[in-house]
Amino acid sequence: MPNMWRLVTRLLPYSFLAGVVLLAAVGPALADAPIMDGRTLMLFAGAAALYAWSRKPLFYAFYFNYLAFWVCLGNVNFLIFRQLWAGWDGDVAKENALYALFLLVFAAGGAVWNHRIGTGRPTPVERLDISFPLFLTLSLVLVGIFCVLYLPAIGYGGIYLGRITDENRFSIELPSILNRLAYAFHIAAALLLFRFVVTGRGRVAFIGFVAWAFFVLTAGGARWAFFQVAVTLVFLLAFTGNLGVAARFKVLALGFVAIFVLFQPVLAILRSGGSADFSTTFGSLTAFGSSWGGEFRDGAAALLRLGRDQTDEISRHYLQTVFVPVVPRQLTQLIGIDKDLVATSASAFVMQQEYRSDTAIRIGGILEAFFWWGNLGVIVVAAANYAAAHWVDRLAYRPRKTLSLAILSAFAATSVLYFVASQSNALLAPPFAILSVYIILKLVQVVLAIPNTTSLTGAIKPAL
Repeated sequence: MPNMWRLVTRLLPYSFLAGVVLLAAVGPALADAPIMDGRTLMLFAGAAALYAWSRKPLFYAFYFNYLAFWVCLGNVNFLIFRQLWAGWDGDVAKENALYALFLLVFAAGGAVWNHRIGTGRPTPVERLDISFPLFLTLSLVLVGIFCVLYLPAIGYGGIYLGRITDENRFSIELPSILNRLAYAFHIAAALLLFRFVVTGRGRVAFIGFVAWAFFVLTAGGARWAFFQVAVTLVFLLAFTGNLGVAARFKVLALGFVAIFVLFQPVLAILRSGGSADFSTTFGSLTAFGSSWGGEFRDGAAALLRLGRDQTDEISRHYLQTVFVPVVPRQLTQLIGIDKDLVATSASAFVMQQEYRSDTAIRIGGILEAFFWWGNLGVIVVAAANYAAAHWVDRLAYRPRKTLSLAILSAFAATSVLYFVASQSNALLAPPFAILSVYIILKLVQVVLAIPNTTSLTGAIKPAL
């Protein structure tokens, strides 16, 4: 058994090969033309060689495998839905070349600079740099305020009571402050998880809060907000050397993964209003398959479908769509920038207009960067993503790690993943949003002159 475990741990950093096998098995049967040329294959091979040669700190290895597997899954998704959707197509060969270039630059960064970072198990949290009871109490208060403002607006039960469907979920007006308050869920969940891991107490409180977060954050008809919380918790365990907790609570961990994977078709059916009509239900279930690697598929379509005027529109406003969401609305109003107007210039809304869709169609950050500045844009964002991954790993292996750094780096890692699977502003906007909430909590602590918690022994219960 120990030998088997050593073999698994040696193979885990190369788990992306499972995606390669999947694509090699399925691709020839579905493709009616080559999906990548020799140059692209050489770029992918070069990226894999650089990755194999480099040191592999935790997040760097995870991100490379995640992205490589994403490419394979995206190609399978593209090939399947090109068969299902008559007349629909995309330039998947070009997109594969762009992803190969991104991976090559990312892997090259690791080959050159990863020797400065440790590998193996990340360092534990050694110091609490916050008042744990105060932060837990205030984050729960902010969660309560979010619920008071949000739940009445969606009819309390949202999709679960049929109050929210695909027909009305984008027409509901919500206070803009909810965009910031939502990140209190991440902070409260992280604090409850850390308390449970360190003290062994509070399991019911943690499970209850995560269940409530699942209900509230999915009741509006979307899964990304709760999944962001879930992925942040996983990274928090990983970056504090506590992934063994999942092995101790196998049933809970497996249930967590099952909900994470299988909730999408349930969500699609609930959003359709639970219609008994077969075509509606089938269309809802199709969303399950189309969501896995869907941004890759839609990116290929964008390369073929969008005209020069549309790509110029994305290019002109790219930097605005990346950086303006970072700035609080109150400040953008003072300088005459309309954040809502800037948001409509993003590629997701250009695609929405092109397809006359009710929802935004995301094409992923790599395609957005290409429309911004061509291949050089892809190189720039690949370097930026490596820099972000490098910073996350440095924090994960940092000696005398603080709890704040552990939580914020776990959330930052989640945001880096959303760059590929969502859009470019995911790299900056969410981390700055949660940081602003965290700073507010710290300012309250300073104003009240409450000292940092020295041990969790006295921080088992909230302050109120």
